[in-house]
Amino acid sequence: MTNEDPNKPEEVKSSWILSAKLYNSLKFTVMVFLPALSTLYFTLGSVWNFPAVEQVIGTTAAITTFLGLLLRHASTVYNTSDTRFDGAIKYTESTDGSKRFTLEVPGDPNEISKKDVITFKVAHE
Repeated sequence: MTNEDPNKPEEVKSSWILSAKLYNSLKFTVMVFLPALSTLYFTLGSVWNFPAVEQVIGTTAAITTFLGLLLRHASTVYNTSDTRFDGAIKYTESTDGSKRFTLEVPGDPNEISKKDVITFKVAHE
């Protein structure tokens, strides 16, 4: 018998966690670039009689939707993993009611001073 929370999501595979740079680039492509390109082709295609306007717009919409699905999955994997945390604040309470907080940072603690924002997970023991 284990003390694990049955509602806790299963541990995720880190292969789906994208770097922030790649994620932000793909997000820009899906949310801004592809819709803008599609609108441009549709508008100019109508004015200048470009070939296969409907097929190009349909293909762009399908690619945009599929990439959006992949980004949503990557976001879910990231948000359910511990990768997003810079460390943990461990909280324990003794039988006499005194409380103790311990900061645990994996790796070099000096790296935290180089960040603008840090995020810690609160772990109750």
